[in-house]
Amino acid sequence: MPITRQCAICGSGFTGHPKRKLCSTACRKLWRPPTVLTCGHCGEQFVASHLRRKYCSYICKSRAMVMRPEERKPRAVATIAARRAHGLVNYYISAGKLVRPYCCSECGGTGRIEAAHYDYSRPLLVRWLCRSCHSRWDHREPKGGVQRWQGRPGAVALNEENRSFEEVSSDRLAGKAA
Repeated sequence: MPITRQCAICGSGFTGHPKRKLCSTACRKLWRPPTVLTCGHCGEQFVASHLRRKYCSYICKSRAMVMRPEERKPRAVATIAARRAHGLVNYYISAGKLVRPYCCSECGGTGRIEAAHYDYSRPLLVRWLCRSCHSRWDHREPKGGVQRWQGRPGAVALNEENRSFEEVSSDRLAGKAA
């Protein structure tokens, strides 16, 4: 038998489970104190709609995402010779002329096995390594297969004056004055 009780927030009568104190979702939101977070960009406090939020507004989020070139970590981009060698190995694998083994030649582990080039000018001379052994080998003996690149053409940044997004020139990405 449902019992009629009085809501702890608005005082209206309601029926339901004996342990319920509140009549509605609106009263439940008023009962629970709001979660106040600090914006990751401007430092102002704001009431969060959910706990994953880090910024008070979309403007603060976009400003925080557009870092200055000196703060940006340069991306590693494969050189033309490395891309050419990777493409040739992939072609030979798909044509069946080169067979990818099931285990790493260094540790014997099974998993993602990759072709590790000794020299990119000889693209079919490879050793077969798992991802971790390949990464370790490249750090020990770099072959010049990657170059560090600061930005990409057509990058988008927030224009501070009119608060719109615009395409960034390569000079601006390099930190030169326009």
